[in-house]
Amino acid sequence: MAKTSSWLAANLHDFITGSHFTTNLLQLLHENCPLVRVATETVHLSGIDLYLLRLDSLCPSLGGNKIFKLFGHLRDYLEKGYELPVASFGGAHSNHLYALAHACHILGLPCVGFIRGEPSITPSATLADLDALGMQLRFVRRSEYRLKEQLSWRQTQGNFYWIPEGGGGPRGVLGCIEIGRFLAAQAPSAVALACGTGSTLAGIHLGLGDTPVLGVSALKGAKKSLENAISNWDSQVAMETLPNGVQNFKVCPQAFTIADEFHCGGFARYPGYLAEFVSAFEADTGILLDPVYTSKLLWGVAALARRGHWSEGAKVIAVHTGGLQGRRGRNLEYLSGAN
Repeated sequence: MAKTSSWLAANLHDFITGSHFTTNLLQLLHENCPLVRVATETVHLSGIDLYLLRLDSLCPSLGGNKIFKLFGHLRDYLEKGYELPVASFGGAHSNHLYALAHACHILGLPCVGFIRGEPSITPSATLADLDALGMQLRFVRRSEYRLKEQLSWRQTQGNFYWIPEGGGGPRGVLGCIEIGRFLAAQAPSAVALACGTGSTLAGIHLGLGDTPVLGVSALKGAKKSLENAISNWDSQVAMETLPNGVQNFKVCPQAFTIADEFHCGGFARYPGYLAEFVSAFEADTGILLDPVYTSKLLWGVAALARRGHWSEGAKVIAVHTGGLQGRRGRNLEYLSGAN
């Protein structure tokens, strides 16, 4: 049976808990996420062959890298029979909470979103969607939000099944390994993707083996913390007893690097020069980019290509991790071009 976006939504429970999840993940990628060659006057590629893996083509509500990051968390929750509400964290335009709310709605799970900042008189389109999907919203002052990883703070909030912000951690890595295996079959010279938590890169890195992976950080000053988190998560996942169907792999710490110079001023900053680049890229290619992650990825790849970071003729695959619903926070076109 074809693994379409509608199939994923209709069969999410079996997809997450089934014994053939590795095959299903790979089939989702093969059938929904095209690998397209980028030919544009906007991106001066200086002799490299640039391709884009279109994870954004998979199911707008669960797609991009989000279902892959949520996979390990939700599998653990369902396999162990928890009856607690699922809880996680994010901002007013969070792609992670958007996907989590949809997944919990489909699975019939109670869920709570801890939102960074004070409530607004006019909620964002994302928050309105979360509320409509049944996610309970709790707003947390920014000063208090910094405590979210502390057990003592969490205990004051109630009894929940906690998923880290962005779906990070070793469980967030698990589903992303198959993205790496899919990419390995395309025989790239290198892979590049945007980084927030780093869990997608960690999984892709494990699936790719010794193929070089470049992470373009969307956060300012996060290079060292991302490097440490990715290395630690990869080591933890490699030492765990993996579910049936997940092959063993070798951790190659030298195969990934983090570029931290393309955040364009900081997380979620979208200066005019980046907006102009994105507008020209989208006009040339017809491919929409999100303003927080993939826009900065392509901006960084273009800059590095001009500097000769990759050798002439290199096949570089950039990963479009989705997040197009977040375009609404910038009053950008969303659904009409999302697939």
